[in-house]
Amino acid sequence: MEAHNFTTPCSYSCHFLSFLLTILLFITTPQICLATTATSSTQTYQTYIKTSCTSTLYPQVCYKSLSPYASQIQTNPQTLCTTALNIALKSAKNTSSMVSKVSELAGLSSIEVAVTKDCIDNVKDSISELQDSLNEMGQLSGPDVAFRVANVKTWVSAALTDETTCTDGLSAKNVNNAMVKNTISEYILSLAQLTSNALALINDYTTSYHALTILLTLLFLSNFHTSSASTSSTTTEKYKTYIKTACNSTTYPKECNNALLPFASKIKANPQKLCNTGLSISIKAAKNCSSTISKLSKNKGLTHSEVAIIKDCIENIKDSIDELKQSLNEMGHLGRSNVKAQIYDIRTWVSAALTDDSTCTDELDGSVSKTVNNTIRKSILSVATPTSNALSLISLLFLSNFHITLASTPSTTTKNYKTYIKTACKSITYPTECNNDLLPFAYKIEANPQKLCNTALSVSLKAAKNCSSTISKLSKNQGLTKSEVAIIKDCIVNVKDSIDQLNQSLSAMEQLGSSNVKAQIDNIKTWVSAALTDETTCTDGFTGMTVSNTTKNTISSSILSVSKRISNALALINRFYPN
Repeated sequence: MEAHNFTTPCSYSCHFLSFLLTILLFITTPQICLATTATSSTQTYQTYIKTSCTSTLYPQVCYKSLSPYASQIQTNPQTLCTTALNIALKSAKNTSSMVSKVSELAGLSSIEVAVTKDCIDNVKDSISELQDSLNEMGQLSGPDVAFRVANVKTWVSAALTDETTCTDGLSAKNVNNAMVKNTISEYILSLAQLTSNALALINDYTTSYHALTILLTLLFLSNFHTSSASTSSTTTEKYKTYIKTACNSTTYPKECNNALLPFASKIKANPQKLCNTGLSISIKAAKNCSSTISKLSKNKGLTHSEVAIIKDCIENIKDSIDELKQSLNEMGHLGRSNVKAQIYDIRTWVSAALTDDSTCTDELDGSVSKTVNNTIRKSILSVATPTSNALSLISLLFLSNFHITLASTPSTTTKNYKTYIKTACKSITYPTECNNDLLPFAYKIEANPQKLCNTALSVSLKAAKNCSSTISKLSKNQGLTKSEVAIIKDCIVNVKDSIDQLNQSLSAMEQLGSSNVKAQIDNIKTWVSAALTDETTCTDGFTGMTVSNTTKNTISSSILSVSKRISNALALINRFYPN
């Protein structure tokens, strides 16, 4: 009798689910696998911490700070992250106390008093954000886990930004007191290293742990349409269940369901179609928003401030539409090249679109009428809601893509990519910013110098746009002197030129090799150098002019942040493409 090999439509997925479940059980119950003596258990716990710390920017600091808590952490990734956050929080409180004492020293100049005051405010914000992160880490469960994870990462990233802003202020201002400068810098450096390490550990944990939990659910649901013969009605209900489950991970699940459920028969249980539909809905909402605000701009009796704000808002929404279209286009080509890199790009564009939307409402202040304020806020909310949801769904697509890369991209490969970036960043002027900016894109960059330089230019461009937005807002402040108005106006022009030159550089870098490479590189270097010159020209305008500390500090801090990124990009280009 002939033997038959029966294969069901879901046989691959069923085996894969079993494989993932095995991994998940291993991660969640490591203590079961550790039937060892007390001594070997301690060694195991220490090894676990040491291995986990290799993914951070400061592995020695990481291990030194966490190893005393080995018996408490054991091999639990959530406890590891919580402990790292507690250590960073304790350091932040110590730093706050120290900077407060420095501010009370006799003989400080007015600039030094202002610097220490700003630093105290920054560290206070950092403490609040780290505390928020700790509270949220204790609630990583339930249907809104993805939202909570995003909150934790956002708060820790914000805390790190606040800390580095403190030292940026020392660099940007004329602080001559070595004791003040060195003491604050030493404490902030230690705090920033601990916070950076906590963020890296959280990124690793949420990727390797919660990703599997969500992925199991979605893969199980995505097999409904192939698992058994069912009626059309039952199948439609299964598709709706798939959408509802996916929407539970978004910020606005009710709106997500209302928008996507009508397309259940089209989406089925396909994550790519789910994301495509979410993006299409966002684009439609953005176009409607643009139309509404354009009509508002034609109202009679608008003030000069309202006209300027509406004009800026229309430009922001236009940028948002372009970025969403880029995302949708790339989503249609998913799988033709490096899928992880493609999804990184899509997430970057959608995040940028969301930022553009929020920038529109950030500019609203007391100088606009209630009608203008309410119309813009309502319109922007109608776009920001589906865009935020689309971003959450795309993040789930990224997680569901794990089965493509789980076997083919081992952790050693990731470490190699990160080592490549760290090595490249070592020899440049601002290595900390270089690592913080580029390491999150390790999968995208791989060990490719062109991709590394591309990413550095993209980071610089984003920083320049943020700087432009900050200085534009500053120009709308009441009570500015004529000197300040002139300086701010010149600065806006300089930063705009810098943005244009960075755009040209990025475009040329992406097309590198299509013609004379040496000529292309020479052009790129010229444009990036010019962009850096434009940024420094902005602060040079302060010389000999009467400018308030608020104006000077705001501009200096923003320009310094951009200049560091451009300087790093230029250094990387010079290193990998020497003359």
